[in-house]
Amino acid sequence: MKQIYSLVPRLKIFFAFKSCVMSNPLMSKKIWFLIAFVFLFLGSLVLSIVYYPFVFSRTVLGEVVGVERVLQGNMLVGTDLRTQSQVFSFAVAIQDKHGEIVTASSEDRQWAVVRKGQCAEAKYYPYPPWNLEKSGTYHDARLIKLLNQCPSSATSQPTH
Repeated sequence: MKQIYSLVPRLKIFFAFKSCVMSNPLMSKKIWFLIAFVFLFLGSLVLSIVYYPFVFSRTVLGEVVGVERVLQGNMLVGTDLRTQSQVFSFAVAIQDKHGEIVTASSEDRQWAVVRKGQCAEAKYYPYPPWNLEKSGTYHDARLIKLLNQCPSSATSQPTH
């Protein structure tokens, strides 16, 4: 019974607030604007967390300095228990025009035809910062274009 009496003052405050807001149309519009802003902010926050790799992806154009098929230890032994993703797993390294070598892992079959020295444009997807073990590195490098030679603006000049 005591709990019901403690709710009565709170209900009176709520109804007083509601009648004040409802009687003032300007206040009602401000409240609805605030609620809409909070929902939009939370929605954009959730979308940027869920789709972090796509939102913060990086496109790299440059010379392929390495593309290797990744072989795990159990693949070298007699039994072949590989999955499709393990068969087409590659480590990719592209040097951009600033001289930075950007590396990533990939399970894209297109990397099987790429050779060292060719020019490639690839999209790199970063691991999110809350994945502490892999933060700052890239995964799922996607090959966009493959050229025999890089345009002069995409190659890095050697320094002597």
